[in-house]
Amino acid sequence: MRAVSLLGSALKTTSPERSFPTLRGHPPLIETGDVFAVPDGIERPETGIRVEVPAEYEYVYPAVSLAYYLGAEVVPGTHPQLVTENGFTYDLEGGVGYERKVGRVLRQVFVLDCVVRTEGYYQIALHERHRLEERLDVDVGWLYELPLAVRLEQYLDVPYDAVADVIPAWPLTVDVDPSISSLDAMPFLANELAVVRTTPDQSGSATPTPDVITGFQRTDSNAGSGSEEVSSRFVTPEPVSFDTVGRAWVGDGVPVGVNKLTSGSLHRSLDVDPDPSPIQIYVVCNDPAMQAERAVSEYYQLNERHQFDITVHTDVETGELRALLDQDADFLHYIGHVTDDGIVCPDGHLDTEVLSNVSVKAFLLNACDSHEQGLHLVEAGSLGGIITLSDVADTVATRAGTQLARLLAAGHTLHTSTTVLQTHLLSGTNWLTIGNATLSLCHCEGGTPLHLRITNIDNDVFKTEVNAFATPSHGLGSAYKSRIDPETHYVASGELDTFDLSESTLDEILDGNLAAVDCNGERYWSDEISASDLI
Repeated sequence: MRAVSLLGSALKTTSPERSFPTLRGHPPLIETGDVFAVPDGIERPETGIRVEVPAEYEYVYPAVSLAYYLGAEVVPGTHPQLVTENGFTYDLEGGVGYERKVGRVLRQVFVLDCVVRTEGYYQIALHERHRLEERLDVDVGWLYELPLAVRLEQYLDVPYDAVADVIPAWPLTVDVDPSISSLDAMPFLANELAVVRTTPDQSGSATPTPDVITGFQRTDSNAGSGSEEVSSRFVTPEPVSFDTVGRAWVGDGVPVGVNKLTSGSLHRSLDVDPDPSPIQIYVVCNDPAMQAERAVSEYYQLNERHQFDITVHTDVETGELRALLDQDADFLHYIGHVTDDGIVCPDGHLDTEVLSNVSVKAFLLNACDSHEQGLHLVEAGSLGGIITLSDVADTVATRAGTQLARLLAAGHTLHTSTTVLQTHLLSGTNWLTIGNATLSLCHCEGGTPLHLRITNIDNDVFKTEVNAFATPSHGLGSAYKSRIDPETHYVASGELDTFDLSESTLDEILDGNLAAVDCNGERYWSDEISASDLI
């Protein structure tokens, strides 16, 4: 609790502007030891706020993001509550339960800060402010001038239901094992302002049963894919009651439908070059029947903001694949088979469990049941990757591989790439992330990658849902200015709004963004179509 109390030392301001990602520094790391020690210069800001919770991991971990964002001290208490220096108290448990209440407070305080900061140094027209002012009688200028503790009291006087539908889709919700083993992940989760929940041991609670798959599958007919062995370790996190873009798991087991975070990948990510040039990508195709997916080498180069160095390798033997994985490349896209024995090569199998070092930063193992081999890659040094949890048909895998390449080229993170994939591809839930899923290969043209969903076309008017996603360069709290209404900004995460667009306006958006476009049950790409093609 003393360590978590110091996470807020990284805040660059305690004003509402800390809702901008650039004004929230990365919290100090935490490691276990025999004696509590703090390096010089790490001090909690004097905010006059404390979080009182029972001294148990089940209570401390869910409070880490809130404590960080408020610069609050975390102290033992018999009942969970927020307390300010003015004697104000706020119950953190009643009504909906402790973890859910803490998550609500974090999200409510954050979105109100985004609104109030528009009275400060960056006086922009914010969509979220307009919506709140339509329903609440608030003096935003007065709120901006208040000290943090007093402003917090005013925020919490606003009913949650009055702001719930204005809160952006939350980038990350994480279930953690409530034990000391999860402690070193807490600064990284706080840095993402993740909603943190604790969960009991669920080992063996679920075995995913994939949809009926027809056609040739990416397995080796002479060996099983490992499903039986792995299935006993599957766990199923509880559903989330609010709109969240990403979900992750910290603990033992294989989480179904969410990213598995590892401590090593999080720590190694601190040393990543944020803008490598050129971006080096290896495409490895180890099956002649899957040559069609080699076209991904073209899709990765669609982003004109970056230089790419892409090489295609076919029939890669075990020694060569081991050498490629040892190279300091940005991404490896594998096309082929995976079995219990490892990644299939012409001369046998490369079992990634035996690798002591992997230098490729991220990867896609587009093969059946590639989870175990992907996990070993992360444990050996890779930062994160995209894997599968079950058998996949070859035709579906090829479609998924090409879509993922396009999405990564558009600036999506590993996680949002799989999220957007799932919105269209029926079997998209087979593709999941492992390790640090917030990684992205490159930046998109507008800073914030988009996904468009056209729900209706009537008299050349396109009803279009516009979704934006946070990235490492444009994190939670970034303001997005739409081409649709250049005077209005949005807090960029999740669905921004649904707009009635003219043909010319839609074309302007398509020309200015490399994005996936869903319309009439089909997926299109903005660089290949115009609005007239959709009519």
